Amino acid sequence: METQTLIIIYIILVVITIVFVVLKKTTWFSIIGVALFPIYFLFVLYDAFRTSDNTATDDSIPKELPTELKLPVPTLGDEAKKLVTDLENEDPKVRTEAARLLAESDDPGAAYYLIKAIKDEDDKVSGQAAYSLSRIGKSGIEYCLWALKHTDPRIRKSAVQALGNMDDDRIIQQLIIALNDKTPSVRTEVPMALGNASALIRMRNNDRTINYHVVEKLIAQLKSKNPDMVREVIDTLTLMTGQNLGDNINRWQQWWVENKR
Repeated sequence: METQTLIIIYIILVVITIVFVVLKKTTWFSIIGVALFPIYFLFVLYDAFRTSDNTATDDSIPKELPTELKLPVPTLGDEAKKLVTDLENEDPKVRTEAARLLAESDDPGAAYYLIKAIKDEDDKVSGQAAYSLSRIGKSGIEYCLWALKHTDPRIRKSAVQALGNMDDDRIIQQLIIALNDKTPSVRTEVPMALGNASALIRMRNNDRTINYHVVEKLIAQLKSKNPDMVREVIDTLTLMTGQNLGDNINRWQQWWVENKR
């Protein structure tokens, strides 16, 4: 409920109580209502703050990223320039094909235009752009990190999928932050992306140990009331650890205490 609405309701309650007092018809109900409403008001404010969009608190990610990205427009190669022009074509089939080919161009600026194309009014174009972004190479990492704070959940979801396929030390922390995304469809993409990104980093570093920070964060997500989220967490934990302990958070915590390195 909006804060302004709560204030109006409270004022109405106060006025009604004053009228009852003047008419000497005050009831315990009206007095209790006026007394308890501020407590309810504070609770609503706290809940709104707690559940606000907290997809990122790290200074390396901008606090706001409205419709248009606030990144410099990238310089494109000749091939990518043609494809970007096609993204503005009146024919949705041409735009769809351009979105598909942009992911294969390996141009560092391709991600910028794919992110914008996800907002295309044609579902096939936006769907292809989202898929292409999720397949984009490491060259688009800067744009994908920024896209984690985009106002459009479709863009954040595609950015999560894309980052899961990239090898960069910055990714893990940003994906952990994305576990708190306000949109369920975005959150459920994060566990597998975390597992994939962790595996890529370990391979690069020739490191056989399990990422301590990631596993602990994933185990905590087993408390989620979203069954899709829990299922993704279980699958990721099983792949990362080789253990299949289901959704029993106590067993996972005990196993991790005994095996973490």
